[in-house]
Formats: sequence, structure tokens, C-alpha cells
Amino acid sequence: NVITVSLSDTFINSVSPLDGNPLTREWFANGVAGWTVTGPDADDFEGTVAIGYQVGYPASLGGSVTFGYTTPNFSLGAEIDNEGGGSISGSTSDLLPSVGFSAEIAPGPGIVDATAASGNIQGTEGDAEGPSGTIQIANAHGTATGILGNVRVRPYVSVTSSTGDVAVTYGAPWTFN
Repeated sequence: NVITVSLSDTFINSVSPLDGNPLTREWFANGVAGWTVTGPDADDFEGTVAIGYQVGYPASLGGSVTFGYTTPNFSLGAEIDNEGGGSISGSTSDLLPSVGFSAEIAPGPGIVDATAASGNIQGTEGDAEGPSGTIQIANAHGTATGILGNVRVRPYVSVTSSTGDVAVTYGAPWTFN
């Protein structure tokens, strides 16, 4: 058998994040995944079809943000003894107010894989019937948080036979910030 997969009518729409956070990226994805099995056993072909998206980004906040603030600090001390003598001492630290900020920035996770839909392919019964067919995705929602920089989303379609053979096709990556 020969397994052919296709990806068509792909569109990924970047939208303003619902949470209003400048470190969140949000999008909706659309596309059609198709497969065709040809050969002497095509009518008996069994497997799984999946449409999904690979997501990559360069860096993210590592989950730790700290703030610090110091104010000028003065101390004054006096000591008097029984004989009428004594001493006065004083000290200062942090003469100027200061504010600090630190954040852990981590590299992106590489490529994260997210399957939007999948189904079984079984001869003439099951989720997807016959040796050919399509799955359409309309407005599949995606989001990534804590992102520094652009996000790239690449759609894909894979068909895996019940014997472990795999056919995959990838669409063009979409970039948004």
C-alpha cells in the first residue's frame, strides 16, 4: 500500500490575548487534513490520522520574578556610665533608596507538539471510513504564556498504519508576535 497525506486550506489567525498579558500569544487555526491509501490491501487499511500543530518560541520567563526595595537606614546610640562619662555612636547604611528587579529568563522549550484532532481509519467502519478521507479543523484554539519574542506555528498531518508505518506532511510555519 501507498499512504498519501495532504494538508490544505491552512490559515492561522493571531489574535490579541484574552488575558491582556503582553507575554501571552493566542491564535485560532483552520485547515483540512486528507489521506489516501492505494494498493492491493487499501480497502482493509487500518490506522490513525491526526492533524496538529508544532509550536516554537525563543524564550520564556522561567517562573520567577522578584522585586526588592530598600530605604535609607540610620541608627543612633548613646551610652552613659555611673561616673558621668559616656559615648554617642551612630551609623548609616543604604544612604540612597534603591529598587531592584530580577527575572529568570529561560530558552524556549524547543518544539511543542499539539494534536488538534485524530481518528481511526478502518476499512469500512470506525471514526474515518474507507481508504481515503478528510478531517477539517475550524478555529482550533491555541495559546502560549510567558513568551518573550515571536511564536512560530507549523501545521502537520500524520497517518500511522496499524503496522506502524507513518506518513507525515508539514505546512508552512506561521510567525506572529
